[in-house]
Amino acid sequence: MQLRKNLEDVKNSYSKEEIVSAIDITVNSIAEFYASIPEEFFFTTPKDGWAPEKNVRHLTKSTLPIYLGMKGPKFALLIFGTNKNKSQNMEAVINLYLSKLSQGAGVGIFEPFTPSAKGNKEKKEKLISSLKESGMNLKNVLDSWSEEELDSYKMPHPILGNITVREMNLFAIYHFFHHTNNVLERMKQV
Repeated sequence: MQLRKNLEDVKNSYSKEEIVSAIDITVNSIAEFYASIPEEFFFTTPKDGWAPEKNVRHLTKSTLPIYLGMKGPKFALLIFGTNKNKSQNMEAVINLYLSKLSQGAGVGIFEPFTPSAKGNKEKKEKLISSLKESGMNLKNVLDSWSEEELDSYKMPHPILGNITVREMNLFAIYHFFHHTNNVLERMKQV
C-alpha cells in the first residue's frame, strides 16, 4: 500500500527541511487517500472506531493547536520549559506515543464530537480541504523557526507531556499515518 511506503519515506525525517518535505508528502498522500474513499463509507461509523470522516475531523482539530502554538510568539512557549538536548527522532516519539496508548491514553478534548454527518461529496471535499489546509499551515509556519529553536522550545502534548517543537512536528506527521492506517484496517474488514 502506498501509505505505508510514504510513512517509510518520511520516518527518518529530522532536519527542518526534511520535516517540511515530510509534512508535504504526508498531507498530500493522506488527503488523496481520504478522497478515494466512497462517500457512503467515508461517513459510516464502523462497529468499533470512527468513520473515516471522524478521523479527518480529529486530524484537523489536533493539528490546529500545533500550528497556533508555533505561529504565536515563541516566548509564550517558555512556560512549557526549554530543552538543552537534541530532540528525539520520530521512532522514539512513535514508541513513546504507542506506549502511552497501550497504557490507556485517549484522545481527550481532541475527540471529534460532531456526529457523523449525512454524507455527500461536497461535505467530504470540504473536510478534506480543511485537513489539507491545517497540514499546509503547519508546514508553512516552520519557515519562521530555526533548527536550534525547534529543539529549544517545548509545547504541551496531551499524552506525551511537554515535548520539543521538533518532536511535536514529528508526532504530527506520524499521527496522520496512525489514524489513516486505522481506517485502512477497518476497510479491510468490510
